[in-house]
Amino acid sequence: MLIVVDPKFESVAAAAVARIRILVPTLNFEITDQGIDVSGDLATKKEQQIRRLLDQFLYQQRIFEETLSIRERIYNG
Repeated sequence: MLIVVDPKFESVAAAAVARIRILVPTLNFEITDQGIDVSGDLATKKEQQIRRLLDQFLYQQRIFEETLSIRERIYNG
């Protein structure tokens, strides 16, 4: 199953995949030029849940990286 990643999330795809691998260790996730390739026994059965999780992690990682400088200024005074 190939999940196409919006270009604005390509920079955070590796971090999102690392997080989802922890939650779903039975599946294989590989970043390709076309998107994220998901394989394994449950990939097709749980496609909607996997897509939802991956979208959530992509958004979370993007927000984390975009707000990092703000948090650094707050904590460092």
